[in-house]
Amino acid sequence: MNLTNLLQWMKEIEYGKARLYSWLKFIETYMYADWQFLNFLVVLIVINSLLGLYVQYIKHTLSYKLIILWLQKILIYACYLILIHIISHFTIEGEKNQYFGWCNGIANSALIIRESIYILENMGAIRSGLIPKWLLKKLKQYDKEGYVPFGQPDEKRTKLPVRQ
Repeated sequence: MNLTNLLQWMKEIEYGKARLYSWLKFIETYMYADWQFLNFLVVLIVINSLLGLYVQYIKHTLSYKLIILWLQKILIYACYLILIHIISHFTIEGEKNQYFGWCNGIANSALIIRESIYILENMGAIRSGLIPKWLLKKLKQYDKEGYVPFGQPDEKRTKLPVRQ
């Protein structure tokens, strides 16, 4: 490789890095930006997937259809996260919306709760009695109603908007 080829190669690398940066900036601005949250969600998805496969194995119901269901779940979660990012971060005439900033935290928390419910159900299917039933009950209550009373009187419940 001569010096001319090396310089040309370096220019192509710089051009590729600039294009990659442009795409990443586009994604973070218009599609998704909370990579730290995504790490937590991925950990839960992996745990749930492994437990789910084990449950299917002990029930002798393993099937290739599980891969299709898993891919559907990933597609739906990806679309959900993009939707929530847009709802929470869109601008009108250059101004960030002031009405839906709350949506990101609540919607992401609901997704974590949903995945946690799946994990606890899989754990219970593997061996019942190890996980406190009250925990699963409270998580399901939050998932269904958007709040968990935690033993407080009805008028003092911590209310969050209910997911539709």
